[in-house]
Amino acid sequence: MQRNHSPIVLLLLMALALVTAVACGGPEEKRTKFFNRALALFEKGDLVKARLEVKNALQIDIKFAEGYQLLGEIEEKENNFRAAFEAYSKAIQLKPELASAQLGAGKILLMAGAADKALERVEAVLSREPENSDALFLKASGMLVKRDLDAAVRLFEGLIAKGGQRPEYYLGLAAAHVRSQRPAPAEKALKEGVAVHPDSLALHLMLARFYTENRRVEEAEAEYRKVIQVEPGKPIHKLNLAGFLWDHGRQAAAIDLVQALVAADPGNEENLEMVARFYTSKRQPAEAVQSLEAGIKANPRSFRLRLLLAEAQVNLNRPQQALEILEQSLGLSKDPADPGILQAKTNLAKVHLLLRQTDKGEAYVNEVLQASPKSVEAHFVKGEILLLRGDGGGAVSEFRAVVGERPQFVPGYLRLASAHMLNSEPDLALNTLQSALKADPTSRDALLALARFHAQRKDWASAQEQLRRLVELAPDDPAARAELGDLLAAAGRHSEAEQVYREIVRRTPAEPLGYRKLSRLYQLQGKPKEALRELEEGYRMNQTSAELLTELIRIYVREKKPAAAVAVCRKRINDNPRDVLAHYLLGLVQADQKNFPEAEESLKQAIDMQPLWPAPHNGLAGIYLAQGRRAEAIAKLNATINANPKDPAAYLSLASLYERDRDRREAMTVYERALSENPGFGFAANNLAFLLSESPERPEDLARAKGLAEQALRLRPSDAAVLDTLGWVHFRMGDAIQARMLIEQALSSSPDSDVLNYHLGAVLAALGQKDQARERLQKALSGKEDFPGRRDAEKLLAELG
Repeated sequence: MQRNHSPIVLLLLMALALVTAVACGGPEEKRTKFFNRALALFEKGDLVKARLEVKNALQIDIKFAEGYQLLGEIEEKENNFRAAFEAYSKAIQLKPELASAQLGAGKILLMAGAADKALERVEAVLSREPENSDALFLKASGMLVKRDLDAAVRLFEGLIAKGGQRPEYYLGLAAAHVRSQRPAPAEKALKEGVAVHPDSLALHLMLARFYTENRRVEEAEAEYRKVIQVEPGKPIHKLNLAGFLWDHGRQAAAIDLVQALVAADPGNEENLEMVARFYTSKRQPAEAVQSLEAGIKANPRSFRLRLLLAEAQVNLNRPQQALEILEQSLGLSKDPADPGILQAKTNLAKVHLLLRQTDKGEAYVNEVLQASPKSVEAHFVKGEILLLRGDGGGAVSEFRAVVGERPQFVPGYLRLASAHMLNSEPDLALNTLQSALKADPTSRDALLALARFHAQRKDWASAQEQLRRLVELAPDDPAARAELGDLLAAAGRHSEAEQVYREIVRRTPAEPLGYRKLSRLYQLQGKPKEALRELEEGYRMNQTSAELLTELIRIYVREKKPAAAVAVCRKRINDNPRDVLAHYLLGLVQADQKNFPEAEESLKQAIDMQPLWPAPHNGLAGIYLAQGRRAEAIAKLNATINANPKDPAAYLSLASLYERDRDRREAMTVYERALSENPGFGFAANNLAFLLSESPERPEDLARAKGLAEQALRLRPSDAAVLDTLGWVHFRMGDAIQARMLIEQALSSSPDSDVLNYHLGAVLAALGQKDQARERLQKALSGKEDFPGRRDAEKLLAELG
């Protein structure tokens, strides 16, 4: 079950799960025997057998309240919260005075964000047992969730004053003080808790986070080291310390710690998996690959390490290497039903799906399902393949199998809803999304999906209800508030949207999102001064944000403030001479001011630093054309290519020059030559595919464009531009359903792209979804920047009315 609480609240809710009190009794000896056996198995952790035994007891006595209570605890332990709540509710119905059942139901309601309903359960207990510490703790936690922080403090302090010394009392008290912005008493509570419970990992970790957030780095490090002392045999604690060191500029010390962990047990699969995921989280996929390759040498027959290595290669945009690793792993066992073989085949299907090679992916997944017909993962992957093909009916069948086997698996419901929408079954899609929320009332993805469903139908009230619930569940999640603000802005309620965006800034002043949203809202309202003010303030708070920097410079240029733009770029370059984005943006500012020699130099420096980034090539082409130096630039670039036929940057610059001059034929000739010299040049394959799709001269041109786009996708499977190209080619070939799926995937990583929004708008219009098409086209045209296809977008929007 997914949760969206802050780490502090999660810690409290986990602590709540420890609160159990099982009562038993009854006249029937056989029922009691089954129940006692279930209770013993539950305490040993054998939940499967415990469930069987308690159900035997309930078959004998269907009105056995204590049996339902125990069943609820078993389901709760396995995170089957819906089933747990039903069992607790049945126990309460039979025996309302059963305090543990009331509190069990209350815990689940609190985790679901229904704090008021949870507190009703608490009061039912306190009315009979006013000093019940478990009930008082749940009430305090409810006050914390409701942000009635003074009440929470009083309750937690009262529990401690009465001699209660459970770690969660101190954690709750500290959390209430933190949320009230009272750092001194928060620290005092944590230190007192540590003094009473020196071996409490939760207290040490919260104290470490407290020190980190208050920039007391040495004290935070000391707490992380104390955690290691408490549990020296747990590698995760050393990795937590390594992550802390890394985030505070001590990468070398972090790497030493990680390498020492690996060296202590070179073939340990669990350790190597954690190490690989550590490197991946720090955006060091190459180091993840290196550590896993070393682990495979030490443990050559490990399925697990090979599967992880394939995953790391995918993260490095090396799908072909991933396929090779997975295919090699099939030789580790001759048993087709070996779990390792089945997982390798499932992962092979996933990589082929990523590459849009659906036939190969389906072949592997069918082999898995033949050996393991109930494989949830295999059914899910096959459903994705069928969705990609536009086979909504087949996808519905697969995703129904998924949720049938795993009724708490929210992604299964979300994809099932997508399949119903593909089948033009909106009522079934709505029912499915509602089922997802029943499975997990706190699921961020389910709440977002339901809100977007309502928003697409202009049911602003229902959409807002879901998003406000999401914000209540995750009050410190800026993305959740941004969704609510976007909805209000789309509904024309700009002042309310402004308040929501402003709250993001208030809660997370270093987060770029709030400033960007406010700036765009003001731009939409025709308030350029306010838009600029927000970006300047956001950049002052976070000077590492590429998005804030880019938007700030563009508004400076638009508002004729070149000196300010140049000053920002120069400062960044002085601080970091290898800042490629700053060089590129400086070149754009200089070009706008007609300082062409300086602009050319800035853009060339950006190209030298990052030769395969298309943006500076396009900028450089614009400079040459603006100066009337087309022929000179072409001659120079051709000379460069002749001297070094494998120079990718020269091809990109020359092709960009032709494209900016609307000479598509010559641009295609350049890309053809680039591919003949370097068949693995993904940028050339992608750009040539797009140009062929835009102006096909023969029927086979579109087929070739599709092949080139698929080739580019194999080389860069997560690149939004490549996904868009392949989607656009499908659109040109008449497959609007496939096009929509690909372009929507591209938009998920670049939601503000003018080109992508135009392309999706065109696809939606072809599918007859005029309202959604109009929204996308309006977003694409909302800015003043030119983009390929802008005039076509304007024409299409006018036709839609």
